[in-house]
Amino acid sequence: MSTAISIQIVSKDFRIFGSKRRLRAEDNMNLEIEKGSVFGLLGPEDPPWAKCCPMI
Repeated sequence: MSTAISIQIVSKDFRIFGSKRRLRAEDNMNLEIEKGSVFGLLGPEDPPWAKCCPMI
């Protein structure tokens, strides 16, 4: 099967309000989705798609 979506080494940082510090939410995320497959993003608290989908 061929790859429909391929993402390699993506990171996402957020600036902490009122500070110059940054918080890393995702570090070196790799994702490969085959054409015709079904997948989901699950997490314990904050929906992972809220951070991952805008990066895609």
